[in-house]
Amino acid sequence: MIKNSNIKGDNYFFNEPQTQLLRDKLQFEGYPTYLIVDKQGNLVNKNAPRPSSKERIKKLLNEWIEKDSL
Repeated sequence: MIKNSNIKGDNYFFNEPQTQLLRDKLQFEGYPTYLIVDKQGNLVNKNAPRPSSKERIKKLLNEWIEKDSL
């Protein structure tokens, strides 16, 4: 489906046990879910806007980068 639809970016398939582990650890309801993780692997935002939100996600990421560099 990903190949046929020409979907870009990193895409992963998780089986049911892997999905349940992620849901338990990250506490999200379902897919699609967009997360922001910092360089150290810490979850920064577990309800990030879609990449297609363009300016909204850019602003959020730039704010985080500024905050993280202080």
